[in-house]
Amino acid sequence: MAKKAENKGSGFSEDASKAIFGDMGDETAEIYVNAFSLAHGNADVTLKFQRNAKTVLFLNMSFTLAKTLAQLLGGQIQSLESTADIEIQTTADFDKAFSNITDGKK
Repeated sequence: MAKKAENKGSGFSEDASKAIFGDMGDETAEIYVNAFSLAHGNADVTLKFQRNAKTVLFLNMSFTLAKTLAQLLGGQIQSLESTADIEIQTTADFDKAFSNITDGKK
C-alpha cells in the first residue's frame, strides 16, 4: 500500500520540495520501486513498477506523455552525471557484469 508522501529521503529540504512539487497533500502517494517492465498497445504505454519482486503500481500513459517523460528523465540523468562527473550504470550493465561472474569469467 502506498504511504503518505514525505520529504524524508528525497534529497530535498521541505521548502525546496514544496517549491518544486507544490503541496503534495494527503492524497498523494510516494512509492519506491527497484524494478519495472514496459508494454504498449496501439495508443498507450503501460509501466509495471515493482519493489522487491512485488508489483506496487501499474501506470498507463499516452505515447506523447511517455516520450516527453523519457526525454526529461534522460536529461536529468545526463545533467546529474555531468555535474557529478560520474556514469550511472543501468540494470543492463549490472546484468552483463553478473552474467560474467555466473559464467565463470571473473
